[in-house]
Amino acid sequence: ETELANNGIIMTDDSEAQPTEAEKIQLVSLIKEGWTTLKEGLQENLALDALRDGSQSGLAVPGLDLIVSTTPSVGVIGGIDASTATYWRNNVSLSINTGTAGLLVSEMEKMWRACTRYGGMQPDFIVCGSKFYDAYRDASNQQTNRQIITNGKGGVNTDAGTDNVYFKGKLVVWDPDFDALDDLLGAITYPWAKRCYLLHSKVVKLRPYKGRWMIVRKPARMYDRYSHFFGMTTDFAITTKKRNANAVLSIG
Repeated sequence: ETELANNGIIMTDDSEAQPTEAEKIQLVSLIKEGWTTLKEGLQENLALDALRDGSQSGLAVPGLDLIVSTTPSVGVIGGIDASTATYWRNNVSLSINTGTAGLLVSEMEKMWRACTRYGGMQPDFIVCGSKFYDAYRDASNQQTNRQIITNGKGGVNTDAGTDNVYFKGKLVVWDPDFDALDDLLGAITYPWAKRCYLLHSKVVKLRPYKGRWMIVRKPARMYDRYSHFFGMTTDFAITTKKRNANAVLSIG
Protein backbone atom coordinates (compact mmCIF):
# COMPACT_ATOMS: atom_id res chain seq x y z
CA GLU A 1 0.00 0.00 0.00
CA THR A 2 2.94 2.32 0.60
CA GLU A 3 4.12 1.74 -2.97
CA LEU A 4 0.64 2.52 -4.27
CA ALA A 5 0.37 5.63 -2.14
CA ASN A 6 3.75 6.81 -3.43
CA ASN A 7 2.25 6.60 -6.92
CA GLY A 8 -0.80 8.62 -6.04
CA ILE A 9 -3.18 5.71 -5.44
CA ILE A 10 -5.25 5.78 -2.26
CA MET A 11 -6.08 2.35 -0.81
CA THR A 12 -9.24 1.89 1.24
CA ASP A 13 -11.43 -0.96 2.49
CA ASP A 14 -14.52 1.02 1.57
CA SER A 15 -16.31 -1.20 -0.98
CA GLU A 16 -18.13 1.82 -2.45
CA ALA A 17 -14.98 3.84 -3.14
CA GLN A 18 -14.26 4.58 -6.81
CA PRO A 19 -10.76 5.13 -8.24
CA THR A 20 -10.04 8.26 -10.20
CA GLU A 21 -8.94 8.03 -13.85
CA ALA A 22 -5.41 8.98 -12.81
CA GLU A 23 -5.37 6.20 -10.20
CA LYS A 24 -6.55 3.66 -12.79
CA ILE A 25 -3.75 4.62 -15.19
CA GLN A 26 -1.12 4.45 -12.45
CA LEU A 27 -2.40 1.13 -11.13
CA VAL A 28 -2.43 -0.53 -14.56
CA SER A 29 1.08 0.78 -15.19
CA LEU A 30 2.37 -0.65 -11.90
CA ILE A 31 0.75 -4.03 -12.52
CA LYS A 32 2.21 -4.26 -16.04
CA GLU A 33 5.65 -3.32 -14.76
CA GLY A 34 5.42 -5.89 -11.96
CA TRP A 35 4.33 -8.71 -14.28
CA THR A 36 7.01 -7.88 -16.85
CA THR A 37 9.72 -7.90 -14.18
CA LEU A 38 8.40 -11.16 -12.75
CA LYS A 39 8.21 -12.96 -16.11
CA GLU A 40 11.63 -11.79 -17.29
CA GLY A 41 13.20 -12.75 -13.97
CA LEU A 42 11.65 -16.21 -14.12
CA GLN A 43 12.86 -16.71 -17.70
CA GLU A 44 16.39 -15.61 -16.83
CA ASN A 45 16.61 -17.97 -13.86
CA LEU A 46 15.00 -20.75 -15.89
CA ALA A 47 17.70 -20.36 -18.56
CA LEU A 48 20.46 -20.60 -15.96
CA ASP A 49 18.88 -23.63 -14.27
CA ALA A 50 18.48 -25.41 -17.63
CA LEU A 51 22.24 -25.13 -18.16
CA ARG A 52 23.38 -26.41 -14.75
CA ASP A 53 23.66 -30.02 -13.56
CA GLY A 54 20.96 -29.85 -10.90
CA SER A 55 23.32 -30.20 -7.93
CA GLN A 56 22.63 -26.63 -6.78
CA SER A 57 19.31 -27.63 -5.18
CA GLY A 58 17.18 -30.65 -4.44
CA LEU A 59 14.40 -28.95 -6.41
CA ALA A 60 16.57 -28.07 -9.40
CA VAL A 61 16.24 -29.79 -12.76
CA PRO A 62 19.27 -31.80 -13.98
CA GLY A 63 20.24 -29.74 -17.01
CA LEU A 64 22.71 -29.55 -19.86
CA ASP A 65 25.82 -29.76 -17.65
CA LEU A 66 24.73 -33.24 -16.53
CA ILE A 67 23.33 -34.55 -19.82
CA VAL A 68 26.31 -33.36 -21.90
CA SER A 69 28.92 -33.49 -19.17
CA THR A 70 32.57 -32.51 -18.95
CA THR A 71 32.96 -35.83 -17.07
CA PRO A 72 30.83 -38.11 -19.27
CA SER A 73 31.81 -41.38 -17.56
CA VAL A 74 30.64 -40.19 -14.14
CA GLY A 75 27.17 -40.51 -12.65
CA VAL A 76 23.86 -42.25 -13.18
CA ILE A 77 21.83 -40.33 -15.75
CA GLY A 78 18.30 -41.45 -16.54
CA GLY A 79 18.84 -44.61 -14.52
CA ILE A 80 21.88 -45.70 -16.58
CA ASP A 81 25.33 -45.83 -15.01
CA ALA A 82 27.71 -44.02 -17.37
CA SER A 83 30.75 -45.55 -15.64
CA THR A 84 29.88 -48.98 -17.06
CA ALA A 85 27.66 -48.16 -20.05
CA THR A 86 30.17 -46.74 -22.52
CA TYR A 87 27.41 -46.02 -25.08
CA TRP A 88 25.83 -43.69 -22.53
CA ARG A 89 28.61 -41.08 -22.66
CA ASN A 90 28.66 -37.82 -24.55
CA ASN A 91 31.73 -36.81 -26.54
CA VAL A 92 34.19 -34.38 -24.98
CA SER A 93 37.28 -32.34 -25.86
CA LEU A 94 38.58 -30.03 -23.14
CA SER A 95 41.34 -27.46 -22.59
CA ILE A 96 41.95 -27.00 -26.31
CA ASN A 97 45.05 -24.89 -26.91
CA THR A 98 43.95 -21.99 -29.10
CA GLY A 99 47.58 -20.93 -29.47
CA THR A 100 48.17 -23.88 -31.82
CA ALA A 101 47.00 -22.89 -35.28
CA GLY A 102 44.17 -25.05 -36.60
CA LEU A 103 43.78 -27.12 -33.42
CA LEU A 104 40.39 -25.70 -32.42
CA VAL A 105 38.82 -26.41 -35.81
CA SER A 106 40.47 -29.85 -35.84
CA GLU A 107 38.93 -30.74 -32.45
CA MET A 108 35.51 -29.53 -33.59
CA GLU A 109 35.85 -31.78 -36.64
CA LYS A 110 36.69 -34.74 -34.40
CA MET A 111 33.76 -34.10 -32.09
CA TRP A 112 31.41 -33.69 -35.05
CA ARG A 113 32.50 -37.05 -36.47
CA ALA A 114 32.23 -38.68 -33.03
CA CYS A 115 28.64 -37.47 -32.64
CA THR A 116 27.81 -38.75 -36.11
CA ARG A 117 29.60 -42.08 -35.67
CA TYR A 118 28.42 -43.05 -32.21
CA GLY A 119 25.12 -41.21 -32.08
CA GLY A 120 24.16 -41.93 -35.66
CA MET A 121 23.15 -38.35 -36.41
CA GLN A 122 24.82 -35.03 -37.07
CA PRO A 123 24.42 -32.17 -34.54
CA ASP A 124 21.96 -29.52 -35.67
CA PHE A 125 22.53 -26.86 -33.01
CA ILE A 126 25.82 -25.27 -31.90
CA VAL A 127 25.90 -22.96 -28.89
CA CYS A 128 28.84 -21.45 -27.02
CA GLY A 129 30.13 -18.80 -24.64
CA SER A 130 31.77 -15.53 -25.64
CA LYS A 131 35.41 -16.61 -25.32
CA PHE A 132 34.87 -19.73 -27.38
CA TYR A 133 32.96 -17.70 -29.97
CA ASP A 134 35.81 -15.22 -30.29
CA ALA A 135 38.36 -18.02 -30.56
CA TYR A 136 36.39 -19.82 -33.24
CA ARG A 137 35.75 -16.61 -35.17
CA ASP A 138 39.49 -15.95 -35.24
CA ALA A 139 40.23 -19.56 -36.21
CA SER A 140 37.68 -19.57 -39.02
CA ASN A 141 39.52 -16.76 -40.79
CA GLN A 142 36.39 -14.80 -41.49
CA GLN A 143 36.86 -12.30 -44.29
CA THR A 144 36.46 -8.71 -43.19
CA ASN A 145 33.34 -7.22 -44.72
CA ARG A 146 33.79 -3.89 -46.44
CA GLN A 147 31.15 -1.62 -47.85
CA ILE A 148 32.31 0.76 -50.54
CA ILE A 149 29.82 3.52 -51.17
CA THR A 150 30.25 5.96 -54.02
CA ASN A 151 27.87 8.80 -53.46
CA GLY A 152 29.83 11.55 -55.15
CA LYS A 153 31.34 12.72 -51.89
CA GLY A 154 34.34 10.43 -51.96
CA GLY A 155 35.70 8.34 -49.10
CA VAL A 156 35.18 4.70 -48.14
CA ASN A 157 33.03 3.21 -45.36
CA THR A 158 34.40 0.06 -43.72
CA ASP A 159 32.70 -2.53 -41.55
CA ALA A 160 34.99 -4.99 -39.78
CA GLY A 161 32.15 -6.61 -37.84
CA THR A 162 31.10 -10.24 -38.33
CA ASP A 163 27.40 -10.92 -38.74
CA ASN A 164 27.51 -14.71 -38.26
CA VAL A 165 29.95 -17.60 -38.08
CA TYR A 166 29.18 -21.18 -39.11
CA PHE A 167 30.55 -24.68 -38.70
CA LYS A 168 29.48 -27.40 -41.16
CA GLY A 169 26.80 -25.03 -42.36
CA LYS A 170 25.30 -24.69 -38.87
CA LEU A 171 25.10 -21.29 -37.22
CA VAL A 172 27.38 -20.95 -34.19
CA VAL A 173 25.23 -19.22 -31.56
CA TRP A 174 26.65 -17.16 -28.73
CA ASP A 175 24.46 -17.56 -25.63
CA PRO A 176 24.92 -14.69 -23.12
CA ASP A 177 23.55 -16.97 -20.41
CA PHE A 178 26.86 -18.86 -20.51
CA ASP A 179 28.68 -15.69 -19.45
CA ALA A 180 26.02 -14.83 -16.88
CA LEU A 181 26.45 -18.27 -15.34
CA ASP A 182 30.18 -17.64 -14.92
CA ASP A 183 29.35 -14.44 -13.05
CA LEU A 184 27.06 -16.45 -10.77
CA LEU A 185 29.36 -19.42 -10.15
CA GLY A 186 32.75 -17.70 -10.03
CA ALA A 187 35.90 -19.70 -10.80
CA ILE A 188 35.22 -23.24 -12.10
CA THR A 189 37.39 -25.80 -13.92
CA TYR A 190 35.77 -25.26 -17.30
CA PRO A 191 34.24 -21.78 -17.45
CA TRP A 192 31.01 -21.53 -19.41
CA ALA A 193 32.34 -18.64 -21.50
CA LYS A 194 34.97 -21.07 -22.86
CA ARG A 195 32.55 -23.89 -23.68
CA CYS A 196 30.84 -24.99 -26.87
CA TYR A 197 28.11 -27.61 -27.26
CA LEU A 198 27.34 -29.64 -30.38
CA LEU A 199 23.76 -30.77 -29.82
CA HIS A 200 21.02 -32.58 -31.65
CA SER A 201 17.54 -31.23 -31.02
CA LYS A 202 15.88 -34.64 -31.47
CA VAL A 203 17.74 -36.22 -28.58
CA VAL A 204 17.99 -33.34 -26.06
CA LYS A 205 14.59 -31.87 -25.30
CA LEU A 206 13.00 -29.39 -22.93
CA ARG A 207 9.79 -30.99 -21.68
CA PRO A 208 7.35 -28.65 -19.91
CA TYR A 209 5.03 -30.38 -17.47
CA LYS A 210 1.50 -30.20 -18.85
CA GLY A 211 -0.66 -27.83 -16.83
CA ARG A 212 2.28 -26.55 -14.77
CA TRP A 213 4.26 -24.48 -17.27
CA MET A 214 4.43 -20.72 -16.66
CA ILE A 215 1.39 -20.73 -14.39
CA VAL A 216 0.16 -17.40 -13.02
CA ARG A 217 -0.43 -17.50 -9.26
CA LYS A 218 -2.52 -15.05 -7.24
CA PRO A 219 -2.34 -16.08 -3.60
CA ALA A 220 -4.70 -14.48 -1.11
CA ARG A 221 -3.53 -11.50 0.91
CA MET A 222 -2.16 -12.44 4.33
CA TYR A 223 -4.41 -11.37 7.16
CA ASP A 224 -1.74 -9.29 8.89
CA ARG A 225 -0.06 -7.81 5.80
CA TYR A 226 -1.39 -4.96 3.69
CA SER A 227 0.31 -6.38 0.63
CA HIS A 228 -1.04 -7.96 -2.55
CA PHE A 229 0.83 -10.91 -4.03
CA PHE A 230 1.12 -12.41 -7.48
CA GLY A 231 3.57 -14.88 -8.87
CA MET A 232 4.46 -17.38 -11.57
CA THR A 233 5.66 -20.97 -11.28
CA THR A 234 6.88 -23.54 -13.77
CA ASP A 235 7.69 -27.23 -13.83
CA PHE A 236 9.76 -28.99 -16.49
CA ALA A 237 12.41 -31.58 -17.26
CA ILE A 238 15.25 -31.94 -19.75
CA THR A 239 15.63 -35.38 -21.29
CA THR A 240 17.95 -37.22 -23.65
CA LYS A 241 17.83 -40.56 -25.43
CA LYS A 242 21.32 -40.50 -27.00
CA ARG A 243 24.05 -38.85 -25.01
CA ASN A 244 26.65 -39.90 -27.58
CA ALA A 245 24.97 -37.77 -30.26
CA ASN A 246 26.21 -34.67 -28.43
CA ALA A 247 29.55 -33.16 -27.51
CA VAL A 248 31.05 -30.47 -25.29
CA LEU A 249 34.28 -28.65 -26.04
CA SER A 250 36.25 -26.14 -23.99
CA ILE A 251 39.23 -23.95 -24.83
CA GLY A 252 42.13 -23.62 -22.43
